[in-house]
Amino acid sequence: MKSYEQLISLDDYKDSKQKAKEIYDQYHVQKLENLPDVPVGDSILFGAYEQDNDTSDGKEKIEWIILKKEKDRAFLLSEEEAEECLPTSQEKQAEPTEYALAQGVSAVERTTDFDYGYCSWWLRSPGFLQKNANYVSESGVTSFYGAAVDKLDFGVRPAMWINITAS
Repeated sequence: MKSYEQLISLDDYKDSKQKAKEIYDQYHVQKLENLPDVPVGDSILFGAYEQDNDTSDGKEKIEWIILKKEKDRAFLLSEEEAEECLPTSQEKQAEPTEYALAQGVSAVERTTDFDYGYCSWWLRSPGFLQKNANYVSESGVTSFYGAAVDKLDFGVRPAMWINITAS
């Protein structure tokens, strides 16, 4: 990618940074028509959302982990789906984005090396009490009792099924 490096070095050329971004995106963003070839467990970049809490640089690409290949819909994972698709505690741990932190999501302070920097995130399964919903804790453990649904410092990890056979 020598030409890519040259293009970046042209700081005085007004379009060089935008062109460099376009070249980067062309080589690093998988197209949805290639989705059938992406194995379960790998990830793709699809869509964009503010993540680094710096709105001046635009929205960042969203990384999606391929958990299953089924029908198309968007949702939060259930407790059963979280256990099936993310079987280990480490796979369930979620690092909040800078934007999520700025919106009130809390991350664990350094208590152990295991859970540093991770946040709790909601599941769609109900908790033990009627006003509760289940969640995954900072350490990647699914809560049995859940937490009150008005708890605002948990994150979300949206999931979606995409129909890979539709044309």
